[in-house]
Amino acid sequence: MSRALRKMLPLAARSWLIVSSAVLMAGVSLPGCTDENDPATWVKRLDDPGQKLRSIKRLQEFFNDSMNKGNDKLDDPQVVAVLDKIVEPLARTYVSGNLDDKTREEVLQSLASMKDARAQTAYAKALKDYEPGKTDRELRFASQAVIGLAVAQKPLDPALLDTLWSAFAKYRPSKTTLSEPTRYLHDAILAVKHKDWGPKAAELLKAPASDDVDSKKDQLYFLQLTAVQLIAELKDERAVPALTEALLTPIKAAELRGPLKNAFVSIPIASTRSLVAVLEGKAFAEKAKDFQPAQPAGYMTALVADSLGHISRPEGRDAVLAALGTADLPPMARFGLAQSLVLFPVDPRVVPAFQGAIAKLPPGEKTNGLDMRAGLMQIASMFYDPNMVDSLLKESINAKGDEGERVQMRMLTLDPAIKVMNVAQKGAVEEAVKKTEAELKADPTKAKYVRDMFKLAAEVGDRCKEDASCYIKVLSEPIPAGQPAANTKQVKAAYMAAIYGGGSNAAQTRSELMKKVDGVKDPAARLAIVQAVDRLAPEGDQKAADDFDKLVESDKKIADKTTLMASDAVAKVAKRLRARAAK
Repeated sequence: MSRALRKMLPLAARSWLIVSSAVLMAGVSLPGCTDENDPATWVKRLDDPGQKLRSIKRLQEFFNDSMNKGNDKLDDPQVVAVLDKIVEPLARTYVSGNLDDKTREEVLQSLASMKDARAQTAYAKALKDYEPGKTDRELRFASQAVIGLAVAQKPLDPALLDTLWSAFAKYRPSKTTLSEPTRYLHDAILAVKHKDWGPKAAELLKAPASDDVDSKKDQLYFLQLTAVQLIAELKDERAVPALTEALLTPIKAAELRGPLKNAFVSIPIASTRSLVAVLEGKAFAEKAKDFQPAQPAGYMTALVADSLGHISRPEGRDAVLAALGTADLPPMARFGLAQSLVLFPVDPRVVPAFQGAIAKLPPGEKTNGLDMRAGLMQIASMFYDPNMVDSLLKESINAKGDEGERVQMRMLTLDPAIKVMNVAQKGAVEEAVKKTEAELKADPTKAKYVRDMFKLAAEVGDRCKEDASCYIKVLSEPIPAGQPAANTKQVKAAYMAAIYGGGSNAAQTRSELMKKVDGVKDPAARLAIVQAVDRLAPEGDQKAADDFDKLVESDKKIADKTTLMASDAVAKVAKRLRARAAK
């Protein structure tokens, strides 16, 4: 302002100009002026097309700054104060459209990271408008957001639930080059696991599938796998017929057998009823021919028996025993039925039926290259019965075939014999070990393994004899590293503890065994312990199952490969204990 002009202004006006200049230079806001450091200022500018993009970025900066100051905690008061101002406006901006692809993705990504239920309209729009190959990243962010809300147990709008399921049902992994949308959409469905989705999952499971690469990727490895896992989570009995039909469909049985088995165990009573009906020829009888000629006759029976064994309820055991009494069973059916018997509750009819099945199997009959008789003898130790030793040794001594086949049979029969032999049987087992060693002269490593396995097991047996508590103490002894047979002591101890700690002492022995599981990280030794617990709980054990589940969750935090391998056995036994106890 010129000196002449200043002289012409009144004193008051000149004073106001001086103060205003000072205020502006100091950066202080006056009433009626905008505060650039207030999110509300930038929220208002979202409606201005010329300032929308800058406003979006500025609001994202406010959120990021608050998270830095609040130690990345969404419930920090500073973060909450910012979210209260920006979540709904950003969600409205996303829903209203008129954004370029990059900005639209950024807005949704920011909203997903906020994990705020007030942005559900934006997530629903992203799911509803999903276009394969175009908005895959937005599908990912929306799915991530849903997972966050579900984990936080926030109420989900019905509209969001509908769009989530619709997006899942129409999604095809083969149509995208990204893996993240597939993973997060799968996880979102399982995180929400809405109670009304069981029948929808059953319908998806009925869809046809083929060996075509895209069909496998879309149907089997995504839609139907997720559907089976969802049914297992929901424990929805209405879906059991669809699960049963899937098991009896060759391509689905081949690719989804493990998840299907897990789903059956999760719905034990209804699943047992459905599978028994198949075994008795009252349901799906015509499906058996679907497996021909790719699989041997009786393959469907073996599949059903295997699933019944993993559910492990008495009704399933009785049906398997009845089926084994059928005349002219195909070898595969007989093998599968007998194999399942080791998983069922104790019953005096089981061992004779198992031995009878072995006797009726034709010598040399194989499945996947393994002699069926040898395969059954290999699991005979799971009956926890020293009376099985004589028949095991007889099978070993009378092994037929070429040298390789004879050695295989002897190795497979010696292992269970060593696990369940008592002190009086030690000499007979040692003789069989020596014969096997003699045939293994060309393979000193295997010969040493057999010798060491017997030696360690015999040492434990001599020390503890028939004292279950003594065997349980052995489980706390360290397992030397780098020695192939080093875990034999612990494996042997677990078997003998179950053999001598059963009957009226079963509950106490089970409790003591469970105290040892966490400290044993060796997969084989841990498997032996949890299987012993399983054996000692013919009626199931809900508490043991809960304790095992907690152990599995604890193991996940360790992220050690060996520990995770060992915890898998724990998880499976926990499911079986719970299934057997279901009322």
